[in-house]
Parts: sequence; structure tokens; C-alpha cells
Amino acid sequence: MVAHAMLDLETLDITPQGVILTIGGVKFDPFHPGKEPHSDFYMRLEIENQEDRGRVINKDTLDWWSRQDPEIIEEALGDHDRHSVEAMLAALKKWFVGCDKVWAQGICFDISMLEDIHRQYGYPIPWQFYQVEDSRTIINRMPKDPRKDMNFAAHNALEDCRVQAKSLQIAFKHFNFVK
Repeated sequence: MVAHAMLDLETLDITPQGVILTIGGVKFDPFHPGKEPHSDFYMRLEIENQEDRGRVINKDTLDWWSRQDPEIIEEALGDHDRHSVEAMLAALKKWFVGCDKVWAQGICFDISMLEDIHRQYGYPIPWQFYQVEDSRTIINRMPKDPRKDMNFAAHNALEDCRVQAKSLQIAFKHFNFVK
């Protein structure tokens, strides 16, 4: 069985050193569009510890967050149920076991940031460079972005992962990549 992982972050900066608010992940099979994404991974991270370690908060990004839906703001920025970066890194390593590929909507953001925080906190990166894939490049080649026809809460890391995985399945079917 093919096991691919889709990851998404919500952050307070757009550089690899930015503070990570939430991380979402799903496992999925891009070659079988009817199979739902599964094995959800979602954590909300402590902010102060990241700042103390030198991770960055950008004012423009904070301003952008202030213009989002109040429920999305609360989920991303609220104080409840936050975990340490170390707990997230350990859980992500365990969750990723058995995955053949790791996808993100553009590898220069989510993957770069995750790899940076792994190095900063002294944790091994759970994937190899050749396992990293970019869903944005494939989805952008579609005649129409499949996400436009989906009703979802954008900027929730887990919800974004589900939609990105489903969109990639649709793109694989469109380009006849399915098995």
C-alpha cells in the first residue's frame, strides 16, 4: 500500500526561521482518488519557547492573521492545548514511519521550515531529500484548481492538508497517473 504524507503549517513568519503555530498532516494514496486521507496529525505549538530559541514573528504576518475569520484566528493563536516543539518533533517522527513521500503545497515553505526547526532543536529530519514532493506545481497545472470546488476552513493546517491531498488525488486522476 502506498503511504504518502501531506504536511501543512500555519506560522507567524514566511522565512524558515518563523514561529510555527500549528502543524497538520494526513496520510493518503495519490494514486487512488476514492480513498480518503487518513491518520490525521495535528498539533498546536507553544509560541514563547520558539521565540526564546530565536524563531521569528513578523508584524506583516500578524497583521494578515488579524484579518482572518475569528474562529481560524482562535484555533491558530489561542492559548489552549499547546505542545512543546520537542513533543511535536518526536510525534511527527513516529507518525511519519512507513511513508514513501512527503508532500507540501510548495516545498520552499512548509518543508524548509520543518527541516530548519528539526536542525535547530537537534532532531533528525524524518524524511530524505528525495522523498520531498511539491503538490502546488502539479495542482497549478490543472485547468481549474480543485480546491475552488471544495468547502473548507482555509488556514487550519489539518483542513488544508485534507484538501491539498484530495486535490492532488484529483490532479493525479486528471493526468492519468493513477494505477
